[in-house]
Amino acid sequence: MMTSSAAHRLPPTDLLDPEGFEDPCFLVVDHLEFPDVSAVPEVQVLEGGQVLTFRFGNGYGAVVARQDHLPALTAFEFCVLDCTPPAVRPTFDTPVASALLAGLSHGAVGGLLRQAQALPRHPALQAADAALRDELF
Repeated sequence: MMTSSAAHRLPPTDLLDPEGFEDPCFLVVDHLEFPDVSAVPEVQVLEGGQVLTFRFGNGYGAVVARQDHLPALTAFEFCVLDCTPPAVRPTFDTPVASALLAGLSHGAVGGLLRQAQALPRHPALQAADAALRDELF
């Protein structure tokens, strides 16, 4: 038999909303967006900033780091990546960036990302394409 207090208690409506918890706490992270870039980045939130890793269909990619403690006009770093196997690694053999670039604005990084995305297909992918075209199936 139920007691009167148990009969009037309503079950929690959500497992994430425990009974009696009245002050929800949310982690709000400022999300970086580059609307002219088609690749969706892998995002890592670190203490003091974010690291975004982009991979493009042309075999290249880019890593973008934002440091929260710097002014917005100089808060970004940028590096082009070689995303062909065996592992993703920085590359300085493109016309986009011949080194790690630091002290950049959001707008400058957006322009660099568009350039990296527009690079011709990576030579390793071109060679693989040619090998597949010559293969008899």
